[in-house]
Amino acid sequence: MQFIESIKPFILIFAAFFILSLPYWFWPIFVYHGATPNNLQIYGWADFSKFGTQISYPLKTLFDTILPFGNIPVLLLGIVQIAGIYAIISRRSEPKFNFLFLALIASIIALFHHLISYNLLGTHFAPERMYWMLQFPLSIVEVAIGAGWLVERFKQNENLIGGACVILVVWSIFISLSGTYAYQWTKAGQQPVPEYLQVVKGWILKNTNVNDVFLTNNEDAFMMNGLTGRKSVTYRRTHAPVYTDMNQRMLDSAVMLYGSNDGKRVELLKKYKVKYLLWTNRWLQNEFAIGNDGRILGFFDPLMVPANAAYKKYLSDNNIKFAEAKTYLDPASRSDYPMYDVIVAMPANPYYDKPWDNGMGARLTELKSIDGITDDGTSVPLVKIYLVNVK
Repeated sequence: MQFIESIKPFILIFAAFFILSLPYWFWPIFVYHGATPNNLQIYGWADFSKFGTQISYPLKTLFDTILPFGNIPVLLLGIVQIAGIYAIISRRSEPKFNFLFLALIASIIALFHHLISYNLLGTHFAPERMYWMLQFPLSIVEVAIGAGWLVERFKQNENLIGGACVILVVWSIFISLSGTYAYQWTKAGQQPVPEYLQVVKGWILKNTNVNDVFLTNNEDAFMMNGLTGRKSVTYRRTHAPVYTDMNQRMLDSAVMLYGSNDGKRVELLKKYKVKYLLWTNRWLQNEFAIGNDGRILGFFDPLMVPANAAYKKYLSDNNIKFAEAKTYLDPASRSDYPMYDVIVAMPANPYYDKPWDNGMGARLTELKSIDGITDDGTSVPLVKIYLVNVK
């Protein structure tokens, strides 16, 4: 009873904030009815259809974060953290440790929740992300409590232990920051945006409206949205909302770009309110891995969807050629991600600067061309922006 009384304030806090969160949850619950057609938590995560992965994945997370054997100072700090966890568990009945104990249990449930949710419902909620939402702030407290517990147990060496804990904290922070700044994407983020993309950004911001919609490939849409905030029909699927049907958008983009059914093309252009088309000289490289002889060797981020009869029929009905393969849906996939049987929409034309169907080409008016200079002094187009005529 004492435990229940002690957690009543937290229950009231949860109830109050749950009510406050309802305006956010209105659309997911009452509009999307909880459906997540872009289930990136499945195809962009470890393959939990393998039970061994369901066990090894969270255990690896625990060892990597608390006992990383390849990193001595962080490993020693992890031992201090474990002492703190032990102190929290052993003193959980004390009022000041009640909340910490509940947060600790919640973080473990979050890390292993997929054992229930995936096996019963076929989905999960990003185990280690939920775990870190709780454990990241909690780990600071765990280390502090662990250091205090060690000092209390070894009072004759309290200054030595306290000093060692401080050194470990500073050392671990230094190593963490060094790793962050050495990370390839941190370095990439510190590089200036290429000059020609600055021109693209400036022109789009000056000449288009924030609600204007562009038609392009996934990766160029990803780039353009990051630079300008402008909308696109399709996008790198792992960065799109889970409530957006990215499969349908990729199919529709293929019909607009590569299909020869002009009536359906116009219908879709109007549906998505497409106003512009963005082309870059990396269009084909964004979709395919291309060898020196021009042959397609693999896929990067094409207009690709899981294979099923309805999707194949939709593409075939609109005269779109497609390839079939078994691969990852996430272009930034890891080896433990699930693989799928997929169909990949193929460009209508073999020309790198005009991969779309001729019917689409007839609807384009060039508005802007940004050129670059090759090593031999030749001027070549890098980016083109077209106005799309939907009449």
